[in-house]
Amino acid sequence: MHIYIPLAPIYLYEHARAFAEILSTLVVRDKPELFTTSRSLARRQKNRVYFDWMQIARGKTISAPYVPRAHPGATVATPLEWSEVRAGLNPKEFHIRNVLPRFDALGDLFAAVLTNHQHLEEPLVKVEKLLTE
Repeated sequence: MHIYIPLAPIYLYEHARAFAEILSTLVVRDKPELFTTSRSLARRQKNRVYFDWMQIARGKTISAPYVPRAHPGATVATPLEWSEVRAGLNPKEFHIRNVLPRFDALGDLFAAVLTNHQHLEEPLVKVEKLLTE
């Protein structure tokens, strides 16, 4: 699962990457049973969310929304509402045969990422407080 945070177009990759690195440090510190940042598959802890802050850089690839994946069943990278993110969620639920009716029913769930620009200053103040606790 990829989580997109639509930043205002005033930040450099380095700003977004540094912020994501700080967040990854916090979540691994506070919930090590849930998160990992180990890039090595051999050393990556199983059953944890891989927080890949290092992928935020010019020229790096990302998973785009609404793109068919090269997996059995023709799964499609599908934006979700937060209410859909739950234990047992299976990517196979979203495939080439049902993604268009889903889009027609729910609209473009990714649209806000392109228009709802966020700023980093207030979250950085909150993060600074968390780091000093």
